[in-house]
Amino acid sequence: SMDLTQVVDPVDPVKLSRLRIQNSGSVPARLRVYAYAEWVLGGHRSRTAATIVPARDTATGAMLAQNPYGLDFGERVAFLGASHPIHSVTADRSEFIGRHGTTEYPQAVLGGLALSGRIEAGDDPCAVVASDIDIPAGGDVTLSWLLGDAATAAEASALVQTHRGKDFDQRLADNEKAWRGFLDTIQVETPDEAMNAMVNHWLPYQSLACRIRARSAFYQASGAFGFRDQLQDTLALLAHDPKLARDQILNAARRQFPEGDVQHWWLPRTDAGVRTMISDDVVWLAHATARYIEVTGDAAILREQLPFIDGQQLGEGEHDAFFTPEITKNTASLYDRCARALDLAIKRSSPAGLPLILGGDWNDGMNRVGEGGKGESVWLGWFLLKTLTDFAPVAKGQGDTKRAQTWLKHADVLKRALESTAWDGQWYRRGSFDDGTPLGSHNSDECKIDSIAQSWSVLSGEGDPARSTTAMEQAIEMLVDDELKIVKLFTPPFSKSEHDPGYIKSYPPGVRENGGQYTHAATWFVIALAEMGRTDEAYRCFSMLNPVN
Repeated sequence: SMDLTQVVDPVDPVKLSRLRIQNSGSVPARLRVYAYAEWVLGGHRSRTAATIVPARDTATGAMLAQNPYGLDFGERVAFLGASHPIHSVTADRSEFIGRHGTTEYPQAVLGGLALSGRIEAGDDPCAVVASDIDIPAGGDVTLSWLLGDAATAAEASALVQTHRGKDFDQRLADNEKAWRGFLDTIQVETPDEAMNAMVNHWLPYQSLACRIRARSAFYQASGAFGFRDQLQDTLALLAHDPKLARDQILNAARRQFPEGDVQHWWLPRTDAGVRTMISDDVVWLAHATARYIEVTGDAAILREQLPFIDGQQLGEGEHDAFFTPEITKNTASLYDRCARALDLAIKRSSPAGLPLILGGDWNDGMNRVGEGGKGESVWLGWFLLKTLTDFAPVAKGQGDTKRAQTWLKHADVLKRALESTAWDGQWYRRGSFDDGTPLGSHNSDECKIDSIAQSWSVLSGEGDPARSTTAMEQAIEMLVDDELKIVKLFTPPFSKSEHDPGYIKSYPPGVRENGGQYTHAATWFVIALAEMGRTDEAYRCFSMLNPVN
């Protein structure tokens, strides 16, 4: 029997894999055990394989690999080592897999072959280390491997030497203790064990491990920071660790231009990122800051001084530009950053008083709804309305009474505009195209009703209660699919509509943002139902979202 346990070091970029092999037979066993790593060292293995250079560390026997032509990490060295003796190696994938073999059934393993020791650039790159072991009858053997990344070959060697000497069981205990300290902050006990498992463990774990630390997922794995994205993520963990939100608020504030707009996303190693006309980014900083202060009472964060970034402004008709900005010597307080961004959000209003959607809002894929500078976003109206009413008291606390009054005055205008122009009869519209055609209306052939415009009429606390109730009831009827067990973002999806909403239409109907379940929006829907006291519907929708089910 075999048991494989893996753990990642909390500080160093090293993953350790421990394999315990038990010989339950009555005779001794001799085995050859292989560990295999298929190097990518870039975006796509098909593009990087030809430039990967393998080597071997003489001090530890670890296999090394470097891609000197890598755009972002070309100087770094990957390694595969072991805590036990290594008896043969190869860096040639074709030797290990074989002409007709697969990774599931490598020919070297099927034949129990010793490896040749071939380590040459230009081969199909990989790293394989093999060890010969003897297990007495009734006995067991423990093996462990280290897979990691280092700045140099010397550092890789040092990491292998350091980590192969640490007690594995102690690592597991320390790791468990660290995670329990984080996860145990909030624990719920309900009759639904699936809900308990997700809320108490997997949701906060995944939010921190994937969304904040790795910033990587199946669809997008660049490690970039999203201005909106990581503010949302850290707000979800405010009760678990408010420092995460504090750090990310300041991190995001450093990505603001003097004009008030921000980088929509950026790469942390180079600071390169994209300046866009995405309209909701300029509201998130104040929204997150107000919420952080409400929960923690830490108003001192508003006095933090931070530098601006500077770079080319977007030209007429230009919707985004990717470049590395300059870090300026000019600084301003976090409060000034939030205020600047809100002032810009207010400036970007239509004649009717609703926010312009410009190059897209929370739904980035609606990037051509308002590319002409006239289309509107009803969802952003609700979101901005809540943020203005939440942040105005913060401004008063900073002695900025004039701004607070200006924001509250605009909030009144915005609220009237939402009720007078966005109500469609049974739900709130999603917005309008540049030519004034409603988006998310009963008259629309596609995207008749959008969930976030309804949810945020509730979450903002500013929607007409009777209308919000009607809108949410319509959303339950039209967007909650009991057969497929999903909560749709909107319906019907875009497919043949005369108006071009943007790249969202390039997704197949019912996939991702194009009328499928976009789970973040679905969680807003669940929260809105709960805030309305519609707990049965909220639980039913939560259960649909729960992957355990």
